[in-house]
Amino acid sequence: MSVSNSVALHVKLAQEPSSWTHGVLDEHSHDYCRRDMVRTMVNVLRDSSGFGVLLVGEHGTGKTYLARKAIDQLKNEYLIVQAQGSSVASALPYGALRPLLNGVQIVGGDHPVSVAQALSQHLRQLANGQDILLCVDNAGDLDELSALVISQLAGRGVVRLLVVCNDLLAAPSEVVSLWRHGSLERMDIGSFSRDETAEWVSSHNGTAASAAVATALWEVSGGSPRQLDVIWAEQMESKALILQDGVWVLSGKLFEYRDTAVNALLLGIGTHTATEQRVVELLALTNGLSLGELLAVADSSAVDALQMRGTVRITSGSNPRVTLATQLGAHMVRRHVPSCRSRELHKALSTAHQKTTLQPSTLLAMAIWALDCGAELSQEQTVRAVRLAVDARRPVDALRLLDYLDAANRRAMVREEATSYYLSGDADRAGHILASMERCAQEWPLETWCLAMILWAQMLSEDSTARGREVLLRVRAELDQALSGEASTAVQTGALRDQLALAEAELAVFDGRYREACDVLDRLRADTCSASNREIAATRLAGIWTIVGRLTDAQKLSRASTVRVDVPAAFGPTGELFDAVITRFIESVTQQDLAASCAVGCSQTFDAARADAANQLFDGVLSAYAGRAEDALNQLVPALAQMRAWGNTSAARVAAAAAAYCHALLGDNDGALSFLNPVTAAPTASGFGGMQRNSTVGSRAVASVCSYFQVMASAELASAEKANVRLFALADEEKRRRAPFLEMVFLCAAVRGGSTDGAQRLVNVAGSVQGRYAEICALYGTAIVKRDGQLLVGVAEMAEEAGNDLFARDVARAALKLGTEAADRSITRPSARIIRSCIQHLGSLKASNDDGQTLTSRELEVARLAAAGVSNRAIAAKMHISVRTVEGHLYQVYGKLQVTNRSELKSTFA
Repeated sequence: MSVSNSVALHVKLAQEPSSWTHGVLDEHSHDYCRRDMVRTMVNVLRDSSGFGVLLVGEHGTGKTYLARKAIDQLKNEYLIVQAQGSSVASALPYGALRPLLNGVQIVGGDHPVSVAQALSQHLRQLANGQDILLCVDNAGDLDELSALVISQLAGRGVVRLLVVCNDLLAAPSEVVSLWRHGSLERMDIGSFSRDETAEWVSSHNGTAASAAVATALWEVSGGSPRQLDVIWAEQMESKALILQDGVWVLSGKLFEYRDTAVNALLLGIGTHTATEQRVVELLALTNGLSLGELLAVADSSAVDALQMRGTVRITSGSNPRVTLATQLGAHMVRRHVPSCRSRELHKALSTAHQKTTLQPSTLLAMAIWALDCGAELSQEQTVRAVRLAVDARRPVDALRLLDYLDAANRRAMVREEATSYYLSGDADRAGHILASMERCAQEWPLETWCLAMILWAQMLSEDSTARGREVLLRVRAELDQALSGEASTAVQTGALRDQLALAEAELAVFDGRYREACDVLDRLRADTCSASNREIAATRLAGIWTIVGRLTDAQKLSRASTVRVDVPAAFGPTGELFDAVITRFIESVTQQDLAASCAVGCSQTFDAARADAANQLFDGVLSAYAGRAEDALNQLVPALAQMRAWGNTSAARVAAAAAAYCHALLGDNDGALSFLNPVTAAPTASGFGGMQRNSTVGSRAVASVCSYFQVMASAELASAEKANVRLFALADEEKRRRAPFLEMVFLCAAVRGGSTDGAQRLVNVAGSVQGRYAEICALYGTAIVKRDGQLLVGVAEMAEEAGNDLFARDVARAALKLGTEAADRSITRPSARIIRSCIQHLGSLKASNDDGQTLTSRELEVARLAAAGVSNRAIAAKMHISVRTVEGHLYQVYGKLQVTNRSELKSTFA
């Protein structure tokens, strides 16, 4: 008997595995992220102890593609045959196997045992002694008879199985049984994690990308490889993703989703029940709700079902938040919800929370939603929503809401209007509004005018801190006059004075007047009646105390504050210096700029991307300071490109200065000089709204960071002596600004650069600074003054233990020099060991005569084996060289390391 079939024979020999193309993604999607998974799959399929592999994952995760990669590696070992489930074939007896059964003579009717026996003989004839791999795609759509025959083929040892399934719950019982009994090894394929998405992005097209790009794509796609492919192509075309200096970056444009991306998402979405659809629509229209807010209008079982399917995400914590899994999914749902249905849902959510207080993010979302669907929105609700939008740095939303206000309410929101224009990149329009207000103070309510002028002072300070101070002095004069006029205004002016004090402190820090900022914030903490302003003052004060050397006090303030204050818990040289100071410097000028740069109508999409852009810059600067040049450049180059694309001059100059230093450390003089060129650091993009933001260098903090890296780069490129002169000048400048911590940083760099004259000053300054790093600097200076090699070795060990290998190497170099002059092996040996260890950790830094005689790679290998007690003969055998060659290498090793026997060699490598 023959099973009739009109479908062509679907037996694919080993030479044609690429024809199994259902669900194939761009080959970049997985090659970089799932190699280990393919390797494991191949190993399991080669192992005869089981039946094969069961690959499980949702639509779009690339299961079929990964299976095909495994097939490619096995095509010379197996006859590859395929079966594929489908909704059409599942309605037919042996539907999935009909292509394989075409022409097969079956004796005994179409009973599964007879079919299995006939197919076994047929496949063995085709294989001609070769092993057989049966690949089953869409196993969830297998008909029961096909599943039974496939199970019997595997059980008889006729075939190995590679089964691909979207949902194991929908798979036939025979397939599930094979897994439950351990015959099939299950491998789950999920969407890319954030880190896997970053790996995919960095490898896509062989071009680097900023961390912001990876994060934005992950937020939008949920890590779905299929969606990543489509979204990447669409955003390139729309110029939301652009090449900046050879790096893919976010341009700042809103992501645009076209039919291709929406269709890619629709392919992976199953049908929802009515209650589940309600949850999905609510989350899409609000961009997420707290779990409590959602359950007030939605069925909890529907939420659970959606979470199990991965359609929604629920955060952990005391107030969990529920969102759709992808931004693309939310966009698609919003686009397809009819206006009448949208208004119905808006009313339901509003009614359910009439007697409860919604979270600020939900209140803002409800207001924007009302504008979109035509729901009722009062002027009071709109005013509140405008303030929430400004606080959330969503200027496009704020401007939309402002247009909904009547004339009187809009006039009262003039500060918010100016802020929105400024954040959206239109500084000229914002400046025009605020400048006209400055000239007409009497025409405005006191509170409105004062708050607007504080904003105006902040904007002016970017180009002229003197002009900013002038405006703040006028605000103080107006408040003093108001207070002297009527006693009843004391309460009103008290809150405004708090805001003025915070602005004055911020401007003082920007200008490098750190002690003045401390005094202002100290008074505010003592005088304010507002608990929130007291905490804000404490937060900012702790940050400034790290700059003026009061790190211990800052840590105590952090513990006493109810608001988290970012002060380092541990005091090691690297951690303390950068976590507490230089990172804070960068934060002080980049946080606001980064927020403004990303805020053009898309902050909800790119909040995490903006944060990761800053983190990439911080990580690069940290690595640069510690001398990990190659690691630093991997972070700094994409971070610099991203900052330039966003028009963020301050952050770009920090990144460029640090990158120049890294290139100098690596001996790449041309690369270092290219980053020292101001043109390289300056933004080339027009920024946002046609303007280029922050044309000045930035705050005093940024100037200090840039100067440090630029001078250190010049020391590597040209003259250390000239660099030391500049370092002392910078230390003097920080002394005038009463910033002893920064003075100490520059002095320590000069002493590390060979200036012994500054050692005693380093000791004196370090004595006025709190923290472990200051103690190490004081010991270092003392050792240089006393020419104490043993103490220098101790300082180098402390720096090495703390992870600052560059500092440790420099100190060990000084110790090695003293030890060599005194012919003291108790100093030279540990110094040489520290230098070697640090060089290995630092990577490909250029060599220096100060490092002593370094071992070749061959000598190092021999030395390590000998120190481990391996005999010369054994070393020779292991390295495939003669015993005499081993002895020659050891002779060189003993001379370079100044040891005389294996015992001393062992202690050197201990």
